[in-house]
Amino acid sequence: MLLHDFHLDDEAEDNIVWKHSNDGNYSAATAYRAQFLGLTLSPLDRMVSKAWAPPKVKFFA
Repeated sequence: MLLHDFHLDDEAEDNIVWKHSNDGNYSAATAYRAQFLGLTLSPLDRMVSKAWAPPKVKFFA
C-alpha cells in the first residue's frame, strides 16, 4: 500500500547517503562510532580500585 504510487526512474543515478556522518559520506571512523550508538556509559572503571603488581606479574597477567 505504501509503494502503490511510487514510480522508479530508470535513467536516474543511485544516491547513497551515510546517515552516521554530517556530510553523508561513509568513512571507517563513522562506521566505528556507529557501533557504539545507544551504548550506556558506565563509571565502573573508576569504581574498581586499580590493582598494583610488579611489571613481571603484569606482563604475564
